Amino acid sequence: MPKFRVLKGHDAWVVYEAIIEADCAEHAEEFAYADRHASEIWTATGDIREFDHCEVFENEIELVEDDETVEEIKTIAVTGPQRDLILAALRLWQHTAIIPEEIHDIAVNDRGRTLLGSEIDNLCEAINQ
Repeated sequence: MPKFRVLKGHDAWVVYEAIIEADCAEHAEEFAYADRHASEIWTATGDIREFDHCEVFENEIELVEDDETVEEIKTIAVTGPQRDLILAALRLWQHTAIIPEEIHDIAVNDRGRTLLGSEIDNLCEAINQ
């Protein structure tokens, strides 16, 4: 029997935060509403909250090979220093000739291979955006 890749979407909020100087919480809320489109005061927290509406994207269904699977995409929120350490570790990986076996096993994680140099470059670019 044929297999098909089917996509769906959920309504969601991307959560942002701002530090607002105010006399009280109510005034901070008023200022937040007044400045809700001022992007320079808002910082994405990495928190995404889905809610009830769900829709299958009918025009994006495609036939796939029998052995094709869906690889989970993991989204994480990191601070600036955490991002910098991830980038440094990726670059160190690229430039290290001998990787200890226990570290290599973490990177491979039953997939059979690690990322290639160009894939690491692309990942670092994506992290930097």
